Amino acid sequence: MARRLVNVDRETALLLPPDLRDWVAKDDLVNFIIDAVESCDLRLARVNERGTGSAQYPPGMMLALLIYCYAHRLFSSRDIERATYSHVSVRYLCANLHPDHDTVATFRRENGALLEQCFVTVLQLAREVKAFGQLGTVSVDGTKLQARASRNANRTGAELEEEIARLQGQIQELMATAEQADATEAGRAQSLAPELQDKQARQAALRAAKERLEERQAAHRRNRPRRDGVKTDPEEPSPPSCPPRGGARAMEEPVRKLGGTSQPMNLADPDSRLMRTAQGRYLQAYNAQLTVEAGGSQLILGARLTQEGNDRRALAGALQSVPAEWRQEIRHVLADTGYDNADLIAQVEAEHGLCVLCPPQSAGTPKQGKTYRCTQVRQRRQELAEQMRQRLEEPANQARYRRRSATVEPVIGVLKNVLGFQRFRLFGLAKSQLELTLVSIAYNLRHLARLVTPQTA
Repeated sequence: MARRLVNVDRETALLLPPDLRDWVAKDDLVNFIIDAVESCDLRLARVNERGTGSAQYPPGMMLALLIYCYAHRLFSSRDIERATYSHVSVRYLCANLHPDHDTVATFRRENGALLEQCFVTVLQLAREVKAFGQLGTVSVDGTKLQARASRNANRTGAELEEEIARLQGQIQELMATAEQADATEAGRAQSLAPELQDKQARQAALRAAKERLEERQAAHRRNRPRRDGVKTDPEEPSPPSCPPRGGARAMEEPVRKLGGTSQPMNLADPDSRLMRTAQGRYLQAYNAQLTVEAGGSQLILGARLTQEGNDRRALAGALQSVPAEWRQEIRHVLADTGYDNADLIAQVEAEHGLCVLCPPQSAGTPKQGKTYRCTQVRQRRQELAEQMRQRLEEPANQARYRRRSATVEPVIGVLKNVLGFQRFRLFGLAKSQLELTLVSIAYNLRHLARLVTPQTA
């Protein structure tokens, strides 16, 4: 019997189908994202209202393009541009148009308000399709995400002073050479001018970085709380204090390696911080705080970046990132031991009228020789820790808390491993926050599509 093989002909010209939807499956995520973006208020998008210049791509198409690509591990603007040619679903989304990488990057950078509004709209859509009802319990957790800058760009105060002095010497040498060249040949002096200007600009940038570092250190000394809860006066000698917790000591090792005694300044991204991960590695990173619905939908209700190396002071900000209309419905917050901060937990509970479930860290008995105030503060915190343990021993609270690790931690795993989002592509805290909001929208729509599809199939 003769074999029958499919004919592969790469030379005959093909005609596009009359409808681009024939190129994608009916259950493709691109259809769900297009429908969701149509419900967003696109009036917040930044567009050229004057109508001058080239025609602009519609904001709805650009927003859907970013969300779909972030849901499929495409974060670079150049990768997104290439996908408009090579990815069938992206080609359908763009109606066979091809915005270049600069257009994609500019739209992403300038439309923070649109992304925030879209985040809220997606949550409203989730409630309409019954993905979750009345909010009762949420889980919070933090994870380190690498900044755009490298840790090799870190400089301590001493290193900045040394580099400024070195540049000053080079500038003086160039100025002397330029003066000598002026007396002999004008051409040589003109060739030295650009190099001299570059070094002067570099020196000015380093001096500005040194000033920012000194301001940051002064602000840290002013705002650093004492063990009795009172802020420390920078002019006042530090009182005897209780032993620092593990988070503070963990930051000292990489700083000493960099030659300083405090958090260094990153010249490429001054907003980022050197942080230690749970695996013991040090990254130039931000601390991403996620608030996740714990009733079964596992949708991200709030996403906020902090510059803190640990989660002890992040609980209030994590809840604040939840839109107000949902925040007032929260009754229980599930947090791990890293959020153990008795004073802040009491403040959050009083402000929002909710109950926080957070296992306290183990604390030993006060040691002899400590000041009375320190001993008194530690005793009060031990009493609060004991109250929290009793709260966690209640059967209802035990059942609630068992859901924490099964709700927020899988979300972090999906963001980092499935979506592949482990590093920001933009510089600065504000722009990185924008990108975190974008990837949270992509996650919510991707997850929401899976929750809705079985009901409509």
